[in-house]
Amino acid sequence: MDLEQTRSEIAQLRDQIRRKQADLVQLQRAGIRTDDAEAVLQRMQDRLDKLCADRDRLAGEQRRTYAGRDKLIRGPLARRV
Repeated sequence: MDLEQTRSEIAQLRDQIRRKQADLVQLQRAGIRTDDAEAVLQRMQDRLDKLCADRDRLAGEQRRTYAGRDKLIRGPLARRV
């Protein structure tokens, strides 16, 4: 999965989580048990956390290489030598 796909999936999942949270509030106001809904919401949030970690990893890899090459950018510490 590339960086743009990961970012779009994160955005979609965040929208879905917001909708589920609103549904959960409505259920709570109606006095309906929400244990199962909260478990589903927690799994969605865990998946979002994993996607964010993947996004950060992919973005870090993209920043560390020159465009179109596999050559790594070593940063300011390696340039001092």
